[in-house]
Amino acid sequence: MDERKSFNKEALDGGNYNDLQWQKDFAEQTGIVIPDKYLFSEKGPRYAIDMIYEQNKKDYMQHQGFDQKTAEMHAGNLKRAALNDFEALLK
Repeated sequence: MDERKSFNKEALDGGNYNDLQWQKDFAEQTGIVIPDKYLFSEKGPRYAIDMIYEQNKKDYMQHQGFDQKTAEMHAGNLKRAALNDFEALLK
């Protein structure tokens, strides 16, 4: 059993879900692979949030027809909310 502290949302909420399983599940769900070097640290979720931001930006432009500035604004709002939620879980 891995005794390192996991920083994914479920683990920070008190769940029994380690970063290795989170990495695997996240990749399957999103296509985004979190590098091993970011696991078991705050860098993992921050990397995930950054990559989802980039994915959201592209989706807004490709599927919603937003220009880049509007896509960045909407994706940025979601990113800030995710970061705020993450920061609250760290306290």
